[in-house]
Amino acid sequence: MAINRALCGDRTEPLCSRVYRQNPSHWRSAFMRCMNALFRETHHCESIHARWIETQGQGIDCRETTPDRGPGISSA
Repeated sequence: MAINRALCGDRTEPLCSRVYRQNPSHWRSAFMRCMNALFRETHHCESIHARWIETQGQGIDCRETTPDRGPGISSA
């Protein structure tokens, strides 16, 4: 939480959720594996993203959904 606030500011989308929304890549996979190990969860970033959408996601356009990444931010 402290790292997220330092990098992204207060009341912003959590870093794990931001990473989860990115296109599949080696750095994304590595980050997600590290977070799973750190928090001892199997799908940490995905669960953080889902909670963000449920509780804070008013600014996210859920119409832009891809089956592998979930909702994205509108480009408009």
